[in-house]
Amino acid sequence: RSNRGYEYTEVKSRFRVYQGQIAVSSISRSNRGYEYIKVKSRFRVYRGQIAVTSISRSNRGFEYIEVKSRLGVYQGQFTVRNISRSNRGFGYIEVKSRFRVYQGQIAVSSISRSNRGFEYIEVESRFFALVYVT
Repeated sequence: RSNRGYEYTEVKSRFRVYQGQIAVSSISRSNRGYEYIKVKSRFRVYRGQIAVTSISRSNRGFEYIEVKSRLGVYQGQFTVRNISRSNRGFGYIEVKSRFRVYQGQIAVSSISRSNRGFEYIEVESRFFALVYVT
């Protein structure tokens, strides 16, 4: 059950998102957290991995963001923790940012020319977010 070759993944939660988050929709300032985050990838996707393409300008023009779990951390990727096979979702994803961060918002940090990506990104969520793969 390596779950390879997924072209589309979707992360859902109960709340909306702010503009400036990664692959966001249904933007609302009145609510905090995620309603849903859609992730599309041109690359191979493994269990617990999120690859992001078609990033808007609000996301600083990043071409792609990758998340791997239990497969090690590589350059330009997220560090994903608390993955549970029983619930097939994220307990939380942690992100640290040098940009403005709102509650429930995903922001990028530690951008380095040497690694061409993120040392690690942390997204904290008080809510449980399942990962649906279609």
